[in-house]
Amino acid sequence: MTSILPYIDTPFDDEEAFESFALANGMAMQRIYDVMTSQDKLFTYYPLMDANDDSNWLLLVDQTMRSIYDTLGLTDLPDLASVDLRKQDEFEDFMLNYAQAVQVVNTTLGINS
Repeated sequence: MTSILPYIDTPFDDEEAFESFALANGMAMQRIYDVMTSQDKLFTYYPLMDANDDSNWLLLVDQTMRSIYDTLGLTDLPDLASVDLRKQDEFEDFMLNYAQAVQVVNTTLGINS
């Protein structure tokens, strides 16, 4: 799987559903990493499979996406690091903004979702 779009509707405060999203996200990021390295487009990469085991997960997501965006010459990435996932409105905004950002990267790289 290279798309996290199906996970935009991950229910707020559903830990199991969020774990599924985090796994899908890790797989999507691995696919992006594989494609970019095959094109000699190197970026700062952090394994993002398990959000629950890393208190810095949002920061790592933000840093990874900023590095990808910079490497690809993309702009307008929202701040992903300062989101409070314990607040429903911020959680929902994060899911939408992040999925859209990943989709922009997939489209730029020609990755079919």
